[in-house]
Amino acid sequence: MSNAHPQIPMAILVDPNARTVTEVPYNGDIKQFTFYTCGEHIDAAPFMNAGNGGHLDEDGYWEEGQSAVPGLTFSDSFLCDSDAMVCDDCAFFKTPFHCHPVAGKTLIVGVDENGKSASPEVTVEQVREHIEWLGYELI
Repeated sequence: MSNAHPQIPMAILVDPNARTVTEVPYNGDIKQFTFYTCGEHIDAAPFMNAGNGGHLDEDGYWEEGQSAVPGLTFSDSFLCDSDAMVCDDCAFFKTPFHCHPVAGKTLIVGVDENGKSASPEVTVEQVREHIEWLGYELI
């Protein structure tokens, strides 16, 4: 009998209020999503550089086929609270991995070959390197 435990999937938690990016255990359970984000309504968005990718140019127009961060390609997703955009106490962040500013605590997750939540391909360090904290208002 093996004592090995199956590896627990991780997610990356981005908290713009605390301005932190940390790794947390996450198996895809809605209760875990609610615990980490304080939200109950999941809004999922793929990384902009998944597959062929793309990015916003300096004028804010979408350009197909170029990764948001050259040399990095991931198949990860953002899981956000869909109600966070209308909360008064949710700060925002932006990253080249997402086409719009993001409000509130957000999980970054990967997906396994069966469509289940898995650890993301992007690392905590890569997210930290490519994040801009915006505060509580978009101007």
